Amino acid sequence: MFLPQCLQFFCLFLLWLLPALSDFISADCWLSVFELLPPRQLGLGIALISHRFDYYVEEHFKTRRWSLEYVQI
Repeated sequence: MFLPQCLQFFCLFLLWLLPALSDFISADCWLSVFELLPPRQLGLGIALISHRFDYYVEEHFKTRRWSLEYVQI
């Protein structure tokens, strides 16, 4: 389940505002934050910040379980 729109923008704002603190935050913490954001914002926003975030986003997509929810045929 994703966060409401206002909290998504707040998370993105913090990620853009505090790139210097990213060295002090472990990869596991970043991956748990990425679970709260929709894939579109991860791929088009977070991955473009730096090579390190690009690597974290790739790891998130590799380890994420994908589901189709309800499929109507």
